[in-house]
Amino acid sequence: MRVRDDSKIIKIQDATIKIINEYGIGSATMQKISKEAGIAGGSIYTYYEDKHDMLNKVFLSVEKEFSEYTLNAFDESKTVKENFYSIWEALYKFSKENEAKYQFIETLKRNPIIDEESRIEIHEYYGLLINYIHKAKTDGVIINVPDSLIAVFSFFSIAHLIDCPVIEDCKIDESEYLDMAFKMAWNSITCPL
Repeated sequence: MRVRDDSKIIKIQDATIKIINEYGIGSATMQKISKEAGIAGGSIYTYYEDKHDMLNKVFLSVEKEFSEYTLNAFDESKTVKENFYSIWEALYKFSKENEAKYQFIETLKRNPIIDEESRIEIHEYYGLLINYIHKAKTDGVIINVPDSLIAVFSFFSIAHLIDCPVIEDCKIDESEYLDMAFKMAWNSITCPL
């Protein structure tokens, strides 16, 4: 039995992200990823059973990093609005600073290769945020609609801001633009006073 080497896992993950982003899922073979990672072809099977297993595990690893970074912005002493802004800003910042990982997540998040077990685990990563949203609904701060609608109108708008070079077309700076975008997102999910 081969000994697992954590540095090889990182190399494989980085290579997987690069290959998926450059060539797509269909062209991402175990052989191509092994070569990009600089490891022997058979070594990849020490870490992953097959391509399906590898893509799910790499996806989970990136999502976990993303969720930990994002939820690290949460602070119980802040108001709901302040926390939403901190989390919203962290989502944007992580996505901009880790564009390859962001692109990888976007490519795979709706792909059927990500199995239900992985999707459940990802949901658990965001448990703190989900519980916070439920409490904000109960307290009457956020409108009582399905969580998926809260996500669409508050957090998914970030994807458009990252994917679209709109900020460059504006005559205002990025922070002012993001502040306006957040206010629009916040106003779309809050209860009127």
